This record gives sequence, structure tokens and C-alpha cells, in this order.
Amino acid sequence: ISGWSVNTEGTKSFYYTIDSEPTKYALNRVKRLDVFENGYMDYAQYCDSVNIGYMGAFNPSTLEVGEHNIKVYAYDNSKQPYLSAYITVTVEEDLGWYTCFDSHGDGVIVCRKPVSASTTAGYGEVNRITLAGWAISGAGVKGFEYSVDGGERVALGSATRPDVLNAYPSFSSRCDAATIGYNDIYNTKVLAQGKHVISIYGINNADRSFLVAELTIDVVAKNHTVVTDSAVAPECEKTGLTQGFHCSECGAILEEQQVIPALGHDYAEVVTAPTCTETGYTTYTCANCGDTYVGDYVDALGHDEVIDKAVAPTYNSTGLTEGKHCGRCGEILVAQEEIPALEVITGDIDRNGTVTIMDVLILVQAVVNHETIENGDLNSDGKASIIDIIRVMKLATR
Repeated sequence: ISGWSVNTEGTKSFYYTIDSEPTKYALNRVKRLDVFENGYMDYAQYCDSVNIGYMGAFNPSTLEVGEHNIKVYAYDNSKQPYLSAYITVTVEEDLGWYTCFDSHGDGVIVCRKPVSASTTAGYGEVNRITLAGWAISGAGVKGFEYSVDGGERVALGSATRPDVLNAYPSFSSRCDAATIGYNDIYNTKVLAQGKHVISIYGINNADRSFLVAELTIDVVAKNHTVVTDSAVAPECEKTGLTQGFHCSECGAILEEQQVIPALGHDYAEVVTAPTCTETGYTTYTCANCGDTYVGDYVDALGHDEVIDKAVAPTYNSTGLTEGKHCGRCGEILVAQEEIPALEVITGDIDRNGTVTIMDVLILVQAVVNHETIENGDLNSDGKASIIDIIRVMKLATR
């Protein structure tokens, strides 16, 4: 890219852009006295001949195929840019390339078209095949990729091939021996039975890809050494597996084991009723695995109190204090204490605890009526008599 520009605001430097992208590429300044000498002397007062010319190299191989616009701008002395030149560049598809598939196809070198080859592989076998070859292009080669049956592309390992550039020296300025070769391993064990196509692509310096080689692989079945994969019974919380089969030689799954859902717990309930003092609860036990837990607690009932009435003591029998017991469970809450029988007092005929005139009168009445009276025989002669009356009277008046 070369040219010149003069301006009444002066000309200081130049740059260019590609397709209106924001990146600015600087151009070298070139001294151009010829411009002033050939009719533009009036601009000499504004511009320095050292700054009015420009020159620079541009490589169109970095552009995509199609039409592109290059604009050259000049900066005036106040650093304001103005458009100086407009260039249209048309990039055509690069057809200058050669390729070779070293590991398949007998190393045939092909110009401007991909190499085709084919091979076979055993289904499920560990079968590593080599993908090796090279490609050169007028737009350079920076690496290689492959895809299987049109799927996602994967990078291929590189291989240095100075021998290729020795055979094709015209490509030495465009290609690097370290990037024009590829060499990698692919394991066909992952492929299903049937035919598959591995496509190999070269990537040129403009990041455009071109088809280098195609390898058709026919994956065929073989007799397997069958091994049984034992069934696994499901548990309450663990899944199980059905019986399956695989090949011990190649690892192929001949009959896949299917997952059996976990059984889940089957709990039976045993209810323990609450008592007056103990909490009630329900015990859950799984009929399948024996797992058990306790829940559904019920508060203790508490005692149902019943009063045990007091019993007054007599001269002939003991008594009892008041007590309490539970009417539900029978537990003694407050024990009744025994009260000793009343002590017998000589002369206390009416058993009220003291000897009084009333005791004398009762005894007199009994003697007059010839009645037998308890406690009236004080002298123990077998009957109540006047002698007993006199003795009681003495006790009452003492």
C-alpha cells in the first residue's frame, strides 16, 4: 500500500483500516519531493515532503474469501484524520494445496482434493489405528483436526515434516515444517457396528479449514467370550441390578444390566399404650430388613388419685391415718399409717379417756340393774359391785 497526500492543514502521518474495523494499522512515512515538483508546490507551505508519502505491506491471506475494503487515512498537523485512499481487495479460494495420507492409501500424493482410504476393525476390540499424513497450502498450514461421522472436531497431534518441504521447496516460504504434518492414534473400540468415516481437516493461516483425508472404517462383529454379570438383589434403600453379560476379551457389553428400583421399607406398627408414669409410643419395624424406629409419642396419663379414709383407733383395735392410691394402676401414693389402739384407763367406764362422775353414774345404774358392763369390774371379782362404784368415785374426785 503506497501513495501520498497533501492538505492545507498539513500532513503528519498515515494509517489504514480493514472493513471498517476499529483496529488502526500504521503506515511508514516516505519522503516525496516529486509531489511538489509536479504541480503541488502551493502545498509546500503547509506540508513537509518528509511526511506526505506513505508505504506499507499488507497480507490478504489473513482475510476470509470475498470482497474487503481498505481505507487509508492521513492525520493533519492538528491530529485530525481524513480519508486519503479507498482500496477494494477480492480474496479468492486458495486452490494451491497438496496432501498425503501416509498411514493409509499407500502414501499417494494428491493435488487439490482429499485422500480417500478404508480399513476394517473388530467390534468392541481395542484397535488403535494411526492417523498420519501431511498437507501443504499456498495459505500455509497451522494445524489439523478430525471428526467422526460429521461430529465434533478434535485436534490432531502434529508432526514435523521437513522432507515434504524439501520435495516442494516452492511452499517453504508459506509453510512451517513443524506444522504441516499430523500423527495421532484413534481407538475404534468406541465405534458401533457398521461403517464410519473419519474426516481429517487442515487449518490454514487464515483459520480456514480444508478437507485433507477421509478414512472409512467398517466395524464388524466377532465371537465374544461371554462372562455373566451376576444379578444384585435390591434392598430397602439400595437399587439392584438384573443379570447381564459382557465379553472378557474386548469388554463389549452383550446384555446390559438393568437397574432394579429400591424396595422401600415395609413397616409394621406396634403400639405401646401410655401408663400413669410412662410415655406411650409406636414402634415401627421393617418386615424386609428389620430396620426399626420409635415415634408417635403420647404423654403419660398421670395418676387417678383415690382417697383412703382414716380409721379411728378403739380400745380393741388400731386405727389408720388418711392415705391415697391410684384408681388406675393401684400404686400407693400416700401410705396409711397405723394408729395404735386406745390405752385402757381404770375407771373410764364410757371410754372417753377420762374418769368422771358420768362413769360413776353409769356403773351405779349397771349395779342396780344387775347388768354386766365392760370395764366395770375394777377389783376383778367377776362382777360390778358397790366396791367398784366406790373405787370409781375416788378416781373421779381425785
